[in-house]
Amino acid sequence: MMAEYHRIMDIRQHGEKPEVTLRDAFQHCVDSVKDKAKATHDSYQNSMNKLLGLRERFQGLWTLDQGRFMSDLSDDDLEDHLQARLDEGFSQNSINIEVRFMKRAWNLCRKKHKVNHDITFVLPKGFVKCRSLSEAEERTVIDYCIAKQTEYPDASAWSKAHDLFIYLIDTGVRLREATLVDWGAIDMRERYIDNYNFKTKKEVFVPISDRLFEVLSSLQNQPQPFVSMDRAIKNLRRAITECCPSSLRVLATQGKATIHSCRDTYATRMLNNGMRLEEVSHLLGHATIVQTQKYAKFAKKEVADKARQMLNARKVA
Repeated sequence: MMAEYHRIMDIRQHGEKPEVTLRDAFQHCVDSVKDKAKATHDSYQNSMNKLLGLRERFQGLWTLDQGRFMSDLSDDDLEDHLQARLDEGFSQNSINIEVRFMKRAWNLCRKKHKVNHDITFVLPKGFVKCRSLSEAEERTVIDYCIAKQTEYPDASAWSKAHDLFIYLIDTGVRLREATLVDWGAIDMRERYIDNYNFKTKKEVFVPISDRLFEVLSSLQNQPQPFVSMDRAIKNLRRAITECCPSSLRVLATQGKATIHSCRDTYATRMLNNGMRLEEVSHLLGHATIVQTQKYAKFAKKEVADKARQMLNARKVA
């Protein structure tokens, strides 16, 4: 009933709208983020390829008929998609990425093309990824990068990986923010970095630790701290993957260790050492404190310490 109502109202206001195929709708969605970060564009392209089976590696998975009209996409299709992806072993977070992609494609099309107005895009609940590194894992990654400098002819890429790791884990900034920082944003005398958060468009002063100060001091002969980092970033990913394996329990609740784990580690350590949630939110450049609350779940040390003090303070005859 509602679909018919929307159809009539659309015709009255805009005339009869043309149909659009799923392939064209999805391609339009991918094209809409071509000027965004490469990771965003790649994620959209991957969702399109998987949903329509456009790559050989996705053959055998559940797919939509790319020739179908967007107006034919229904709740039944979304339910089939969810069940099929779960049966295929995909995580709920991975499924959510595809659902968000379809929802964005639907939103981009609905003003100019026919769509099903009764469709509901429901996101299955997944876990909040927050894989922080232990101090032992951190030390292992550092030692790994140092050891590799003596094993490979191109030692500079491993040296850069080491320096980048220290920068990320001691500032909590994102990878892109680190690799694009210039000396104008770094005050070596006052020991802080004026970090620009590309996601929230915020500028935040981040303190420079003693060991990061030593790293930056050794890089001051370069036009900017991090130059030609492609190989170094690959090396750092390899180091973290090999040095920070995750148990099945950790994988299920926190995810695997990645470069972004440096940011997770920074946040949870600040909270574990008594910093207020509002302060950590400011350091991370979050738009709202809600974004920071996920770290409170994993910052358990302070709560455990308080509980121990209360237990030890009890007087039992």
